[in-house]
Amino acid sequence: MPVDDRSRPVSYSWDVTTQSDPDAFDGYHQSMRDIYDVEGVDPDARAGFVSRTMGSVFDNGSIARGYSVPQTLRRTAGTVRASGLDAINVFVLFAPLVGDADGADIRSSAGSIHFRDLSRPSVSRAEAIDLVTLMIPRIAAPLWMRDGGIHGLAISPDNPMGRLLASHLCLLADTASGLRHDEGAAAVEAALLIAERAVGRHSTATPEQLSAIHATVRHRATRFMRQRLLDPQVTVQDIAAASGVSRTTLFRAFAPGGLRRYMLDLRLDGARAALGGRDPRRQTVAEVAYRHGFASAAHFARLYRERFGHAPGEMAARRLETRALAETPRGPFRHDMVVNWLRGRTTLGARAPRVLRSA
Repeated sequence: MPVDDRSRPVSYSWDVTTQSDPDAFDGYHQSMRDIYDVEGVDPDARAGFVSRTMGSVFDNGSIARGYSVPQTLRRTAGTVRASGLDAINVFVLFAPLVGDADGADIRSSAGSIHFRDLSRPSVSRAEAIDLVTLMIPRIAAPLWMRDGGIHGLAISPDNPMGRLLASHLCLLADTASGLRHDEGAAAVEAALLIAERAVGRHSTATPEQLSAIHATVRHRATRFMRQRLLDPQVTVQDIAAASGVSRTTLFRAFAPGGLRRYMLDLRLDGARAALGGRDPRRQTVAEVAYRHGFASAAHFARLYRERFGHAPGEMAARRLETRALAETPRGPFRHDMVVNWLRGRTTLGARAPRVLRSA
């Protein structure tokens, strides 16, 4: 039966330790047999064994975030024959990995992207299993991944496209369970397109792939802009470099509203938060305007009113009222958590709290 493109993917997660299950390592070892033989786990690591994984499966790939103890992962010719798996594995490594990929020496640093062809033997020693992994069935892989040349290939963290790919895969792993099948499939295709360009090959992107890539570019750019929001020396070229793309791609990612408009909105959002916060210094509107890079209070007030529909002075007045109310007991009613969450959702990249609990 075909998968409904509008449906959610199959998602899974576990958090198993020897504290919760004395046979945790044996279960992990058995479950990994078709992918890798697990070796080299010392007695202390077995006694304190942990395996944490969260993943989702789409039609053209499986994405997961995983963590476990130091170990050696071996895939022999016998494992290749017995497993029946024929896929390409792409890792974002957060811990170093060394080994051998069918005769090719492997030395991948933390932050690098590593490729593994599961139809060929390999052995790797990881100082920690700390990674994001994308598994692509060979039938769904592009031709450049199927020619056998990528087995053991690593993309350095110094490679800008490699950094973009790492961010894209991490973002996909974080959000996969909430995507529809068509959205997830497009994000997987976009990852393969970024990987292709990172290894020096090029092809034409589909609109869906471009949309997924641009979402990752916006995510990276926004994180950098928030870190340097009040730095007057930051340039568009700085943002492009931090995002791992050209100025042209950066501008396209923020179309149609525009990058400069988005930066302005971030500054206005920061100013609004300052005016409505509980800062005991009680900054004036002019002080907030200056601190957030506006040339004058009048200029700030005009832009603020255009964005939020009221004068900044009204927000400052509400701050004083909020502080007075905060001094009285609130009991179990914590609507402020929802209000703060809703405010946070006005900027790209904000995430909802997993659980809302009363005080």
